[in-house]
Amino acid sequence: MFNLLKEIAMKESIEELAGIWHTYLNKAHEDKSERAYELIYNVLPAELGTITPKDSNLLVGSSGGTGRITAGPWFATFDKRVTTKPTEGLYVVFLFSVDMSRLVLQLGLATTQFTNFHGSGQKGLDFINSASGAVRKSLTGLLSSNRFNRIKSRLSYKPSDLKTSKSNKLQIAYEQASVLNISYEIKNLNNKTLVEDYIDILSLYTTAIDVDVIPSIDTLLCQTIDSSNAPGANISSLKVTEFEPRIKKTQLNSNPSRINFRSKLGVKANTKAIGDIGEQVVLKFEKEKLINAGRADLADRVVHEEAENNYPGWDITSFNIDGSPIQIEVKATTSTSINSPILTANEWSAAIIKGDSYYIYLVTGVKKGKADKIEILQNPHRLSSSKDISLEVHSYQLKLY
Repeated sequence: MFNLLKEIAMKESIEELAGIWHTYLNKAHEDKSERAYELIYNVLPAELGTITPKDSNLLVGSSGGTGRITAGPWFATFDKRVTTKPTEGLYVVFLFSVDMSRLVLQLGLATTQFTNFHGSGQKGLDFINSASGAVRKSLTGLLSSNRFNRIKSRLSYKPSDLKTSKSNKLQIAYEQASVLNISYEIKNLNNKTLVEDYIDILSLYTTAIDVDVIPSIDTLLCQTIDSSNAPGANISSLKVTEFEPRIKKTQLNSNPSRINFRSKLGVKANTKAIGDIGEQVVLKFEKEKLINAGRADLADRVVHEEAENNYPGWDITSFNIDGSPIQIEVKATTSTSINSPILTANEWSAAIIKGDSYYIYLVTGVKKGKADKIEILQNPHRLSSSKDISLEVHSYQLKLY
């Protein structure tokens, strides 16, 4: 049973924020001393946390802007198996309309990952809308079950209505990013309905992750990228670092029977367009590395193996400054990190044979024609043997002969 006092506090906080936000908005820049700031960054996330099921995968967050105050604030719940931040992935969010008269509970996509490729104009909005539709389609089976009967008739599958005008570019994108939503007039909020709706939509979200039906963001983006019209790679702002083993996290999930599909969610098939961008970034980086070291002769010998229809178990053959060859397998994503890259049997076999000359370049923050970072991992087989990283069987091929 829900704690009624907690429900009342959340309702009252929503109403209070709606009543003072426009006065706060006049300040233009965020102000930690203001009650509106306290409500959106501390009070509402804390109250949302009290009604969120205890699960180590779930994380609560909020925003009133990034320096400048936004027209419509939000507070949300992220499943860490998909995302921990509002610029990536899919999450459950409470959005205030720009006139602060309406609260929208939405399962929605982050928009930045699409505007990085397509801008914030109509083309980008159309792609966001198309992607949210693809996610909605993936949920059809779950929504047809009796488990979600309570909310089915009240769900809207159209873009949400945040009372936007042309100047509200962020909120317009949020509207198109809606996979499904329920709207409430703030003056008529009902505590019990609001909380139960949130629990149901959150359950739909986490269950969809459990059973692995949601397309990865990279998959959705690849459907919108025209590789034939891709710009040349730009590495002017590229950050390059050596790999550091991740800190192993103790599993604290309150429901140990749930399977963690995080490794699958970031690496589903049909992400070749993003992989191609990553490979072009690495090619340019390797050639410039050699040229800047006075080895233009080696730069001319760098090979993009796939472009030559070669599949030796790595993507790029390059060189150290001393002329010794290195083999580079590229793993790329639009997200800010890669924690569970998939290696084929061919790639792992090559890694074992090549040893210290075999590298995995983890390319993150892929955008149109560029990326934010390359993390260089040398000799994955040695690191696996030393337990700095672990190798896990992803699938089996069942031969019927």
